[in-house]
Amino acid sequence: MSREALRKSLPWPTTPKSGPLILVADAFVQYIEHSWHTWYCFLVRAVDGEDAVILSPICRKGTEVAQGWQESFSTLSDSILERTVALVCDGHNGLILEARRRHWLIQRCHFHLIARLQSKRSRWRRGFHQKEGKLIYQLVMQIIETCSDRTIKKSLEQLMDIGRVTTSKDVRRVISGVMTNWSDYRTYQRYPELNLPITSNTAESFIGLVRNLLHRARGFRTVRSMSCWIEALVKTQKTIKCRGKNQPN
Repeated sequence: MSREALRKSLPWPTTPKSGPLILVADAFVQYIEHSWHTWYCFLVRAVDGEDAVILSPICRKGTEVAQGWQESFSTLSDSILERTVALVCDGHNGLILEARRRHWLIQRCHFHLIARLQSKRSRWRRGFHQKEGKLIYQLVMQIIETCSDRTIKKSLEQLMDIGRVTTSKDVRRVISGVMTNWSDYRTYQRYPELNLPITSNTAESFIGLVRNLLHRARGFRTVRSMSCWIEALVKTQKTIKCRGKNQPN
């Protein structure tokens, strides 16, 4: 009864009425009604703002796939799609394809990249592998953070050399991803006027709120019930802080 009262009495959060927008996207998967379901989540922030408005998550049966993102993007209003200039995301193929197709800038999440690097480094406890892991980490951080084109070029060359000689397929895969997409991690550097966040943590924070709701409710029996509770959560939370890398404290 409380949930239905909230849903009916509270409006959806109001999105910025004018000006360019930054879109932050992520998804989470839940096993419910004997199958996997994915909620595709969007938050939108004005370029000159620091509060991201939570949009209505879209639920699709199955795990996170490119088609699910395509269908979810199609539900967004024309006003949001036409005014969006950049997408902040974890690099899922479905998100990248949509951003490229719509000619948006892409800011790949630093947190996800660092987490992948750290997961590889944790296996390298001794000797050469530990040294290799630390060097890769240092080079990648230089590439995504430095303002020097010379440093970027030198670091990329060193990474390429490591990729040629390393014995780990996982490490080669990570290095290949950085070599291919390094520019997307530096969009915040190329367009400082957009005040882009360098992580998708805003969306992760919202998903954390949903997970906390699931924990307190000890799960939900149906997709409809879970979606209704998420709607109530969105309408009460409304926004989440989303400060850009270049915004003053």
